[in-house]
Amino acid sequence: MGSERRVAVAALQGRQFTFASEGAWASYWAQALAHLEGRGVRLAVLSGSPGWDEVWDGPLAKAGELAARFGVWLVADIGPQRDEDGRVFPCLHVFADDGSLAGVQRQIHLSREDRAAMYSPGEELRVFDSPAGALGLVVGADVLVPEVSRALTLLGAEVLVHVGALRDGSEGAWFARLWREVQANQTFGIEAYPVGAGLVGRSCALAPVEMTADGRGVLAQAASADAEGAVVAELDFGARAAVIAKYDILAEMNLPLYRQQLLSLYRKESHP
Repeated sequence: MGSERRVAVAALQGRQFTFASEGAWASYWAQALAHLEGRGVRLAVLSGSPGWDEVWDGPLAKAGELAARFGVWLVADIGPQRDEDGRVFPCLHVFADDGSLAGVQRQIHLSREDRAAMYSPGEELRVFDSPAGALGLVVGADVLVPEVSRALTLLGAEVLVHVGALRDGSEGAWFARLWREVQANQTFGIEAYPVGAGLVGRSCALAPVEMTADGRGVLAQAASADAEGAVVAELDFGARAAVIAKYDILAEMNLPLYRQQLLSLYRKESHP
């Protein structure tokens, strides 16, 4: 993607439900996606989890149909993925605008709740090329581990995408999640949170602080923390390139020091 590109993206802030069927899930999100028609959105990120124990062919087909019907790339949690050994992984699925499955990113780090649910951690990070830039998916608790977003950026991610659940409505808790990673890595960010069931919606589109007039690094954010809605923003890749040209964080890394010390530090069994 050229640095001069401008691309419209959306985070859809929906209500957290346990859906009775894949048809009910698709019908709910079709109504939300219909509100984006005519706005030029190339990528839409759906909030929340459908509440199923694992994904199967039905939700995969329905999500693909939604992407094709509305002509957008979709990132969505459509349920955990089970492998041939019976292990279950929290994950996000990416669908291209022709309805095909572009890929899956499994969650790398497990929360206490994930471990109690007997989930397994993923073992690989991937970046997905899309019309909205190279996407790095930050799944669930991975947003709390800075190494994930940094690794995705080093792999070429231009847009970090997070779908999670937020119970602490304070601005401090929100700043400590994807906003922090966007600033640390000079990427864009799209964050989709559901509302209801005690959850706080602070869905947003993010950019380096130098790109926003008020210096907050927020391109757009949900108007309400407890209501459904769509957050639409334009990602200006030329403006991001100009920010990086002034100070390139990745180019300033002290690689010889990292090679010498980082691996041994991570091998320590205990940390202060």
